[in-house]
Amino acid sequence: PFTVDLGVPELEIRATYPGNTVKSYAVFGNGDFAVSQKLALTGGVRYTNDKKDFPDSTVVVTLILPDGTRVPQSTRSVANTPSFSKTTWTAGVNYLLSDEKLAYGKVSTGYKAGGSEQGITYLPENVTGYEAGLKTTLLNGQLTLNFAAFYNDYEDLQVAKTVNALTQVENAATATTKGLEVEAAYASANGFLINAGISFLNGEYGSYLDATDPRNPLTDADRANGLVGPDLSGNDLPDAPQIDAILSIEKDIQIGAGMLTPRIDLHHRSRYWGTEFNDFGDYGVLGQKAYTRIDAGLAYAFGQGWSIRAWGNNLTDEEIQTFAVIGGNGSMIASYDNPRNYGLNVSYDF
Repeated sequence: PFTVDLGVPELEIRATYPGNTVKSYAVFGNGDFAVSQKLALTGGVRYTNDKKDFPDSTVVVTLILPDGTRVPQSTRSVANTPSFSKTTWTAGVNYLLSDEKLAYGKVSTGYKAGGSEQGITYLPENVTGYEAGLKTTLLNGQLTLNFAAFYNDYEDLQVAKTVNALTQVENAATATTKGLEVEAAYASANGFLINAGISFLNGEYGSYLDATDPRNPLTDADRANGLVGPDLSGNDLPDAPQIDAILSIEKDIQIGAGMLTPRIDLHHRSRYWGTEFNDFGDYGVLGQKAYTRIDAGLAYAFGQGWSIRAWGNNLTDEEIQTFAVIGGNGSMIASYDNPRNYGLNVSYDF
């Protein structure tokens, strides 16, 4: 048992799990077929069977009032043995436009097994993905430039959350992600190395009715009176910025018998949400505003394996969120990347 201190009152949770068993079996294969020197077909298939055995388990949630009175909130004893199976596949085509240019396209399906949390069974998640692109090598191999467009169609997307201090998974009916990615890498003869990339993404729920909001979960009495959860259809998926771009530049400079290498890295992301509800919450922690992070370093390699490097990360001291969730009883939890930091490293390779 453990107690979640949420101020006044408190929640005490006692859970007994006698031993859960999860078994997964899969058979798969893939292959390539060269139609000609320029055209090739690819394909694969996979069969997966998942079985989950959850024996009788007991979860007791007790509300502890300020005067010490204990009020049982819920007791659930359940046994569940859900099983799922799915055949997934992939098919693609590669076409060599020239020795430096390859065009490709593929269609793939994916599957994530369903399961059971607190006696409530949730459905498997299924996705069909489409991708087409172009890979190129230019300037006698000094420059690579790649393009990709994609579209993913989800059915019964699984959404995990914490409700009344208990983990719960529910299915959003549909969701999609679509976008464009561009990547480039350039290595010059005089020591410059440049990497750049940008992605444009649109990820949203198509149909997500009667969602569970941990900040205001509905009771059985609420549902008996006809109340339903919020409609999140059209909301952005969590952690899905519309723009994500990187740029890194470094150059090797020969100085005597050593090599000096300055480097700078930039990473820009547009605003994104931490949860499916698309709001910042009461404390402003359930989402991330747009930011540009700058890292820089200066390294000097010398002798037989010695190097020294001065570095600084997050030089503009951005608040960069790495995780956000609505916790038990509507609490809001977020974690952040390191603030501005810097240092000096000395190393020896042998």
